[in-house]
Amino acid sequence: MATNSAIASRPSGAEVASIVLEGRISAYTAGPVWRAAVDLLEKNPNRPTVVEASRLEHIDDVGIALLFDLVRRQRPRAAEVQLRNLEPRFAALVAAYDPKEFAQSPKARRRIGMFQHMGRAAAEQVAYAQEMLGFLRACAAAAWGALRTPGTVRWSEVLDVATEAGVNAVPIVQLIGFLMGVIIAFEIGLVAQQFGAVLFVVNGVGVAMLPELGPLMTAIVFAGRTGSHPEACSIRGTPRQEGQTA
Repeated sequence: MATNSAIASRPSGAEVASIVLEGRISAYTAGPVWRAAVDLLEKNPNRPTVVEASRLEHIDDVGIALLFDLVRRQRPRAAEVQLRNLEPRFAALVAAYDPKEFAQSPKARRRIGMFQHMGRAAAEQVAYAQEMLGFLRACAAAAWGALRTPGTVRWSEVLDVATEAGVNAVPIVQLIGFLMGVIIAFEIGLVAQQFGAVLFVVNGVGVAMLPELGPLMTAIVFAGRTGSHPEACSIRGTPRQEGQTA
């Protein structure tokens, strides 16, 4: 079985340059053939070129891409590339694409003005507010339903979730608070020592931690631990049957 492909060109004095393809052109053999064909076209920019494909036995998708690339290249009208004697099964694949469709330049993107940016930002904020209102409405409806019919709420599982998410988070929250207090005390102590006010380091830690950093760090650690802990976000127990109450 022939596996090689050949490129041949007529002498420089000829009026028409010729590219002869033969054998099998595949992804493994198309590279040298492609380079030789492109070099021939570049050396003869104003000369018509004929691609003779009567000896072509087989081409894959890379070979189709090669033929399509040769045909669609932008050249003067008198120096166009023509395919000859290509089998109908291969010619149908090449002719299925119009080279002019690929020659169109992409459309320029329309710039968005300042007012359009403002309108989009306002629309996003309105959509977010509507989503939050819907969430609060759903929470209020659920709370009202729980108050009207307490039997529909599985209070034991609510306590389990509260214990896992809240009580079990106390040690890590205390540890983070202690470490933050040590760091703040160390930083304040370095400055207070210069003024002989080391006695007030305790007051500075109390003022910094209790009203400000304490609640903030507790909220951050609590949210991070609860969101990353699978048991804190799930309800234990077997799923409720149809029509079964807690």
